[in-house]
Amino acid sequence: MVKIVIKKQSSNKRAELPNSEDDILSKLSCLKMSAGKDSIIYARESNVMKHSLEDQVQKGKEYAKKHGFKVGSVINETCSGEIILKQKKLMDAILENKDTHFLFSHTDRITRDFQGFCSHFINCCDVNRNTIHIVNEGLVSSIPLDFKKIVCGIIDAEEERKTISRRIKSSVAFRKRNGIYKPPVPKFGRMYVRDKEGKVWKEVQSEQESDSIRLVNLMYFGGTCDEIEKLLKKITKNPKHKLYDMNNEDNEICEVKRGNFSSQSIAEFLNYIKLYKRNREWSGASVLNCLSN
Repeated sequence: MVKIVIKKQSSNKRAELPNSEDDILSKLSCLKMSAGKDSIIYARESNVMKHSLEDQVQKGKEYAKKHGFKVGSVINETCSGEIILKQKKLMDAILENKDTHFLFSHTDRITRDFQGFCSHFINCCDVNRNTIHIVNEGLVSSIPLDFKKIVCGIIDAEEERKTISRRIKSSVAFRKRNGIYKPPVPKFGRMYVRDKEGKVWKEVQSEQESDSIRLVNLMYFGGTCDEIEKLLKKITKNPKHKLYDMNNEDNEICEVKRGNFSSQSIAEFLNYIKLYKRNREWSGASVLNCLSN
């Protein structure tokens, strides 16, 4: 059986792999074929670039049926493939299962981390006699030429990730320089109006969020209780909100002065009445970010 040494490509010429990766790949011409018929389907999508998990799983099931594999479980994972150790579901499955066929719709669904693939994933598969199957191309890691193609596919996937990241950063920088950049999520207090195609048409003020910002400022810098209570009732649709002295409820409070509330106490108050900031709890820092200069 011929041994294969994979060399990672740089942008212009081939470069030698670090010793750890080179050692692993020079010793392995392929992975052992799993003895049993048990299989696991793994489907992954990143938070930024969505892939159809259902489509990946369906292809895996069709492949398993065709080759007589028994599907023991289906793993769906939503995370970046930049660092394979952060793909916790995949790594746990590789470590915990032996003599198992792992089915992936495409090579880049395994990971886009070449170093991690060599240092962790391949080692685990080799020790536990787990076999990799790439459904779309019909590749099997127990076949030397297929194994080489899988490894090269991981290299290509990592380079593609880096290229996409570089292009996105360049595009964002260009739009910022020209004043046409629209962040994915508008600043708190603002909202996007989109056209029929889903493109941002214009940015407008969000009334409820603007009221929340005004409430925070009144509580921090000071304001009349009537103003604060009015805003609370408007935002929460609860007419029972009323400020009172915790030490003596009979004392009438007419005004909140600067210093009565800290940013942390405002955050705790808003969280207590379940008036969250875009479905997330407030913190002292997020309160300070909403203060007017």
